Amino acid sequence: MADFQWAQIIICKGYVIALRTGPSMPECERIIQSIRHFYGHLEIPCEGSLGLCSVEFKENVKDRVGEIHNFCSQILCDMSGR
Repeated sequence: MADFQWAQIIICKGYVIALRTGPSMPECERIIQSIRHFYGHLEIPCEGSLGLCSVEFKENVKDRVGEIHNFCSQILCDMSGR
Protein backbone atom coordinates (compact mmCIF):
# COMPACT_ATOMS: atom_id res chain seq x y z
CA MET A 1 0.00 0.00 0.00
CA ALA A 2 2.88 2.38 0.72
CA ASP A 3 4.09 2.11 -2.90
CA PHE A 4 0.63 3.07 -4.17
CA GLN A 5 0.52 6.13 -1.92
CA TRP A 6 3.96 7.16 -3.15
CA ALA A 7 2.83 6.81 -6.77
CA GLN A 8 -0.28 8.86 -6.03
CA ILE A 9 1.88 11.74 -4.81
CA ILE A 10 4.23 11.63 -7.81
CA ILE A 11 1.58 11.17 -10.52
CA CYS A 12 -0.83 14.01 -9.95
CA LYS A 13 -1.32 15.60 -13.38
CA GLY A 14 -1.41 14.22 -16.89
CA TYR A 15 -0.69 15.75 -20.27
CA VAL A 16 -1.29 14.38 -23.74
CA ILE A 17 0.64 14.91 -26.94
CA ALA A 18 -0.74 13.13 -29.99
CA LEU A 19 1.55 13.10 -33.02
CA ARG A 20 0.23 11.75 -36.31
CA THR A 21 1.51 11.51 -39.85
CA GLY A 22 -2.03 11.78 -41.21
CA PRO A 23 -3.84 15.09 -41.78
CA SER A 24 -7.01 14.37 -39.76
CA MET A 25 -7.33 16.47 -36.60
CA PRO A 26 -10.54 14.61 -35.59
CA GLU A 27 -8.48 11.40 -35.51
CA CYS A 28 -5.92 13.17 -33.35
CA GLU A 29 -8.74 14.24 -31.00
CA ARG A 30 -9.91 10.62 -30.73
CA ILE A 31 -6.42 9.60 -29.66
CA ILE A 32 -6.32 12.40 -27.09
CA GLN A 33 -9.76 11.40 -25.74
CA SER A 34 -8.62 7.77 -25.43
CA ILE A 35 -5.61 8.82 -23.36
CA ARG A 36 -7.78 11.14 -21.24
CA HIS A 37 -10.13 8.20 -20.67
CA PHE A 38 -7.19 6.06 -19.56
CA TYR A 39 -6.05 8.83 -17.18
CA GLY A 40 -9.58 8.81 -15.77
CA HIS A 41 -9.25 5.15 -14.82
CA LEU A 42 -6.05 6.06 -12.98
CA GLU A 43 -7.74 9.10 -11.38
CA ILE A 44 -5.18 11.42 -12.97
CA PRO A 45 -6.57 14.78 -14.07
CA CYS A 46 -5.56 15.71 -17.60
CA GLU A 47 -4.30 19.28 -17.47
CA GLY A 48 -3.66 19.81 -21.16
CA SER A 49 -3.29 18.29 -24.57
CA LEU A 50 -1.65 19.04 -27.88
CA GLY A 51 -2.41 17.41 -31.21
CA LEU A 52 0.00 17.57 -34.13
CA CYS A 53 -1.06 16.23 -37.52
CA SER A 54 0.76 15.81 -40.84
CA VAL A 55 4.10 15.26 -39.14
CA GLU A 56 6.07 12.78 -41.15
CA PHE A 57 9.52 14.27 -40.72
CA LYS A 58 11.03 16.55 -38.08
CA GLU A 59 11.03 19.36 -40.65
CA ASN A 60 7.20 19.26 -40.56
CA VAL A 61 7.28 20.52 -36.96
CA LYS A 62 9.13 23.78 -37.73
CA ASP A 63 5.90 25.77 -38.15
CA ARG A 64 4.60 24.59 -34.76
CA VAL A 65 7.69 25.06 -32.59
CA GLY A 66 6.12 28.00 -30.75
CA GLU A 67 3.00 26.01 -29.94
CA ILE A 68 5.07 23.06 -28.70
CA HIS A 69 7.26 25.38 -26.63
CA ASN A 70 4.21 27.03 -25.03
CA PHE A 71 2.70 23.63 -24.19
CA CYS A 72 5.95 22.44 -22.59
CA SER A 73 6.25 25.74 -20.70
CA GLN A 74 2.75 25.18 -19.31
CA ILE A 75 3.83 21.75 -18.03
CA LEU A 76 6.98 23.20 -16.43
CA CYS A 77 4.99 25.99 -14.77
CA ASP A 78 2.47 23.46 -13.43
CA MET A 79 5.29 21.30 -12.08
CA SER A 80 6.93 24.24 -10.32
CA GLY A 81 3.60 25.35 -8.81
CA ARG A 82 3.38 28.71 -10.58
